[in-house]
Amino acid sequence: FDFNEFSENILYLLTNPDAYQILSQEALHLINEEWDWDKQAQKIFHQLTGDTPIKD
Repeated sequence: FDFNEFSENILYLLTNPDAYQILSQEALHLINEEWDWDKQAQKIFHQLTGDTPIKD
């Protein structure tokens, strides 16, 4: 993990509101679409049981 790169990226976001807004929207979309707890629980369940997941 590169702490210098991390801190530079934080400073970049703090000084560039447009970049911050875009990244925030993309992160929110990712969380809502990919990291939904129900979806994650289904993936884990299917991996544990060997069942094929049902597609939406």
